[in-house]
Amino acid sequence: NLTILEKLELSDNQLTEVDLTDNSLLQLLSLVNNSLTSLDISSVASSIQLNTFAIENNPLTCIKVNAEMFNDIPSQWTKDEEDIFALECN
Repeated sequence: NLTILEKLELSDNQLTEVDLTDNSLLQLLSLVNNSLTSLDISSVASSIQLNTFAIENNPLTCIKVNAEMFNDIPSQWTKDEEDIFALECN
């Protein structure tokens, strides 16, 4: 695993899943225009640290976050309007 990643830009691919386990140092995460049906960013340290997050144009509806993130979603994070941030996703 690449546990010291700070930036991960994987937009415009046809990814169906991304495992972010043990990537607690991420500062930038861009996954726009993929085929993701779920995403779990709960292992990222904090929403303050992850200052750039973009997930638009994926067929997911729920993005799993941790309790700290859930209570402080940064306004600059971008997602599709119908997508939600939640502590648990089905």
